[in-house]
Amino acid sequence: MKCPRWENESNHEVKFCSECGLSLIYTVATNSGHPDNPIERIATAVYTPFAMLAGMQLDLFTVLKDGHKSTEQIAKMIDVNPTKLKPLLYALVVAGLLKVDGDLFENTEVANCYLSRDSQSCMIDSHELYSGLWAATLKTAESIKTGLPQAKFDYSSMPKDELGQFLRG
Repeated sequence: MKCPRWENESNHEVKFCSECGLSLIYTVATNSGHPDNPIERIATAVYTPFAMLAGMQLDLFTVLKDGHKSTEQIAKMIDVNPTKLKPLLYALVVAGLLKVDGDLFENTEVANCYLSRDSQSCMIDSHELYSGLWAATLKTAESIKTGLPQAKFDYSSMPKDELGQFLRG
């Protein structure tokens, strides 16, 4: 089944739609219609980590640690709009961090192990580190152009608790 917005696109495989919030979205095919062109695959590879980051920032995985919940239940628990949340949930399914059965979502074993606050192996607070590193990475071209770092991390002036949090992730 294809989302109507993308039904005429031959180089897209539909899984769920991030535009309309349906439980289907297109994913760009790895060859973009040309076997020697990896550009779209490379460019769209960032969406999975950003979906994970958003899920971590919203603490979705802790909410889902006990099993199946609907989009509306999850949205109510984290105080967000269910229409805006739904595409993220399906992106996390594609990422392998959530499972969906009908309209009910649950964590995968990996998400329960590393992204639920109740786990001894919890890495959820790493979202602060990832956000900082990825924001700094987006300034790479400007740093190269100017010859000066555009994303400065002044570790010497950071308060000890902030430095510890940064280094721990």
